[in-house]
Amino acid sequence: MGSKKFKYPYIWLFCGFAALGACLYGYDGVYFNGVSTLDVFISHFGDCDADGACAISPSELSVMTSMINVGELVGSVSAAPLNDHLGRKGVFMTGTIAIIIGIILQLATTSSRALMTAGRALLGYGVGNFSATSPLYIGKDIDREAELEAQSSWSQLITDPIERRKVIYSAGALVAQQINGIQWFYYFGTVFSKAIGLSDPFMMTLIVFIIQVFVVLAAVLCANRLPRRPLLIITTAIMTVSIFVVGCLGIPGNDVSETIGKVIISFVIIEIVAFNFAWGPLGWTIASEMAVGRNRNKIYAVAVACFWITVWVTVFTLPYLYYSANLGPKTGFVYTGLCFVTWAYVYFCVGEVTGRSMEEINGFFRDGIPARHWKNQPRRVADGASYSISEHDVTELEKASG
Repeated sequence: MGSKKFKYPYIWLFCGFAALGACLYGYDGVYFNGVSTLDVFISHFGDCDADGACAISPSELSVMTSMINVGELVGSVSAAPLNDHLGRKGVFMTGTIAIIIGIILQLATTSSRALMTAGRALLGYGVGNFSATSPLYIGKDIDREAELEAQSSWSQLITDPIERRKVIYSAGALVAQQINGIQWFYYFGTVFSKAIGLSDPFMMTLIVFIIQVFVVLAAVLCANRLPRRPLLIITTAIMTVSIFVVGCLGIPGNDVSETIGKVIISFVIIEIVAFNFAWGPLGWTIASEMAVGRNRNKIYAVAVACFWITVWVTVFTLPYLYYSANLGPKTGFVYTGLCFVTWAYVYFCVGEVTGRSMEEINGFFRDGIPARHWKNQPRRVADGASYSISEHDVTELEKASG
C-alpha cells in the first residue's frame, strides 16, 4: 500500500508547488500586520507633527493594508478566463510575475505611500491568481474538465438554478469563513495588541502564529476523521462566545489595563484556535468541493472573489470601527452578530461529502437534495469507472447542440 503512494513521486512535487499559493496568501497577507506598527515604518510613511511625533491615520492605514485585497479580488476573478485560455501553468506564471513586480515596488520606496500601495495591489493580484487556481490544479481531472468546459458560461451561474445553488454553497463557505472577525487579528493583531496595552505585542503575535501552525497541522490530520457539520457548529459557537467576551471587556471604555488586555488576548487565542481547527482549512475545502460540473472554473473564481471582497471590507473598515468610531474592543459585538450568519450557513449549506466523488456531489445538486441530508444518501458507483459527466450536464449539452 505504501509503495503505491510513492509510485508517482512527481505528483507530490507538483502538488507541493501548487500549495505554495497558500503560503503566499498566509505570508503576504499578514506580514504587513507587524511592519505597520514599527516606529521606523511610521516615521517614513506617516505624518509627523511639529514635535516630531509621527502617526499613520486610520484612513491611510486602511488603504495601505487593504489594497492587497483589492489586487487579490481582481486576480481571483481574472483567474477563470486566464485558466480557460492559458491553462494552469499560464496562470501560475502570470501570478509569479505580478508578485515579483509588486515586491520590487515595495522595496524600491522608503517614503512613498502611493508606491507602497501599488506594490501591495500587484502582489495581491498574483496571490489572487494562485488562490483561485491552486486547489483546481491539485484536484484536476483533465478529461472531465475538457469535456465540460466547452459548454460552460458565466450566465449559467445566474440563470440555471442548479448552477446558482453551487455558487451560493461555494462562495458562501469562504464568506462564512471570514465574517467572524478573524481578519481583525490576522491583519491588525500587532496593532491591536499594542492598542490594548500589552508590553510586547510582537512577541504575542509570534506566539499566536506558532500556536496557529500546530492547530492547523492537527486539523489536517483529523480532517477526514471528524464529521464536518458538528465540527463547524461547535467551533463557530466557541468563536462566537470568544468574540462576544472580547466585546464585553471593552465596555468600560477608556484605556484598557494590561490585565484586561491579557484576558482579551486569551480569548483571541481561543478564537484563533477554534478557527484554525475547522474553518481555516475546511472553508477552502468546502468551496472547492461545491464547485463541480461544467462551470467548475467559473464557480470557484466567483467564490474566491467573494472571499477577497469579504476580506477587503473587513480589513478596510476595521480601523474606522476601532479608532474613528471609538469602539475599541467593543468591535467584537459587530462580529458576534455575524457569527450567527456563519451558523446559518453551516446548517443549510454544509453537507457531509468526505469520500464522495465530484459526480456524486453534482448529483446532489441536480436532484435538489438538502445539504443536511447528503450524509444519508447511498453511494453511487458507476460500472467499472467513475462518471465522466453528470446527467444534468448531458441534458445541457444536448440542448446546446440542438
